[in-house]
Amino acid sequence: MYFNTLIENVASVPGYFIDDILNLRNSIKLIEDERHIIGQGNKILRFANADATVRYMMSDLTAFVTSQQLPFLKNMVSYESGIASIDGTANIIMPTRYIARAGEQLLIPLKGTASVSSKEFDETFTLSPGFIYRLNNRVDSTFTAGPDFLTLFVSLVDFDMKKYLLAHDWHSPYTRKKDEYKDPALAPQIAEVQPVY
Repeated sequence: MYFNTLIENVASVPGYFIDDILNLRNSIKLIEDERHIIGQGNKILRFANADATVRYMMSDLTAFVTSQQLPFLKNMVSYESGIASIDGTANIIMPTRYIARAGEQLLIPLKGTASVSSKEFDETFTLSPGFIYRLNNRVDSTFTAGPDFLTLFVSLVDFDMKKYLLAHDWHSPYTRKKDEYKDPALAPQIAEVQPVY
């Protein structure tokens, strides 16, 4: 669901969650990934590829996020999670994967800071450890971070979507819809085709 800002600070995280994961940093092996979680060229450790102990800590933190019962996450479940970093600057450029834009993307910085900006919003946001941030992943944005920046990401989708939507549908890019713009008048004048039932 579109929201009218680039980043929302939605909750804080107890420090021991972050300390527990950082104590395992020698087990965190990041590789470049085509998923632009925090921009093109970001490096990711996907949940499925993590050591058992790291997976356990990531699951714990994801469960904590769910336990906060944030209103916009009602009926949503985790689709994918992992740890990501960039060195320098990276861009998220539309279109992105369907799954990223149909669901919610949460970032929980573990170490360092990053700034996030977008042409569509005047403010530049700073991400710091200890907080849960909701990323508006329906707009172009630019992440700038130092080499020590590390963040956990959790992608959430509606329960029914996770259960029934075909994988090739939710991984393919799709055109940005008019209601995803802060100012819908900026949307290209392309008629949106209505499905025939």
